[in-house]
Amino acid sequence: MATSMLTSNSALRIARPVCSVGIVLGVLALGVVPCTGGPKSREGSGANPGTNKAVDHDEMRVRFEKAYAAFHDRIAKDPRIQFSSIGGSEYYERYDEYGALLRLGPGAVPFMIEKIANREGYRYGTSLIPLVERIARIDPGPPHDVIGWWKARAATPAKFEKAYAEWKRARSTEPRLLQIEETVYDDEKRLIKKVIKKTDLGRAFDALRAFGLDSLPHVVEKLREGDGDLIPLFDDLVGGNCPATEGTGQERIASILAWWNEHERDFLLPPVSAAKLKEDKR
Repeated sequence: MATSMLTSNSALRIARPVCSVGIVLGVLALGVVPCTGGPKSREGSGANPGTNKAVDHDEMRVRFEKAYAAFHDRIAKDPRIQFSSIGGSEYYERYDEYGALLRLGPGAVPFMIEKIANREGYRYGTSLIPLVERIARIDPGPPHDVIGWWKARAATPAKFEKAYAEWKRARSTEPRLLQIEETVYDDEKRLIKKVIKKTDLGRAFDALRAFGLDSLPHVVEKLREGDGDLIPLFDDLVGGNCPATEGTGQERIASILAWWNEHERDFLLPPVSAAKLKEDKR
């Protein structure tokens, strides 16, 4: 690809492509890890293809309460945890009881939301918030208001369509880059710094990804309409669980849709009403 050069304040800026939508698609077709700037891997994110198909809402609640009690029983009885200055989800991941909660997948998220809303998720200094974010593939950032996110999910379809319209607009520009690396030199052509910058297309891609698992049904619908550029987004949202296939764009889309028909339930979040939350009193 051609390198573009821009001048600003007597400094020479060289913008080098880091990753494009076309490159991502081409690499994924070969079953190789995407290049820098493409979708990030979400290993261990909680989805367990094939395990939730026969689990209804009530049975999932029983499983969750059992796993939740076991986790906090482990925390309460382990002095190494009680008196440790280390906290957070990364610390607790070493324990099987924490992994058991994670493996329950999307079906358990409403019950986690209930615990968090009642502040039960903070018992013994722990929190279920990281589990919700990890399973749902969301990153709301500080203050990590997952309750607000849960309540606002009903508006996701309209918001997704708006974000998708921006994605199409940004995709119409050339070159179709998600990121660029900008190298800045002084008048003596000495390196000052290198900066990775998101393009409009990169920001539009991130906006679609920000909806997490809730965007999957809409992404699948766009794939049915032939938008193969969303394959990397689909792969990211399902955590790489969909086997990579070779072939034309349409053949790959057909393979993805066949896989989705079999595993759809493993990646769908329950409706907002599935979490029994008290009315706000203001």
